[in-house]
Amino acid sequence: MGNEISYPLKPFLVEAGKEAFWDRCLAIIDATSAKMLRINADPHFFTQVFAELKSEGGCGPQDYSRSCVQSSNHSIRCFDVSTIHRET
Repeated sequence: MGNEISYPLKPFLVEAGKEAFWDRCLAIIDATSAKMLRINADPHFFTQVFAELKSEGGCGPQDYSRSCVQSSNHSIRCFDVSTIHRET
């Protein structure tokens, strides 16, 4: 496993929503950075999180057309990835 995963940013940015996009990115970073650092520093915690992820793995490649995000109030929102507006 690598230490870093990166994705192309351009498909997710649209002119009208750049500020909202970056606000959301910063909110996710604020909410998860401590846990991400702990995953990297604590082998037991890494194993625990990895086991949880594997147990959630009931979806195969055909199921990646839906994505879920957790909002700041901890509610989960799912959406169809094909409906996301992408810059061309």
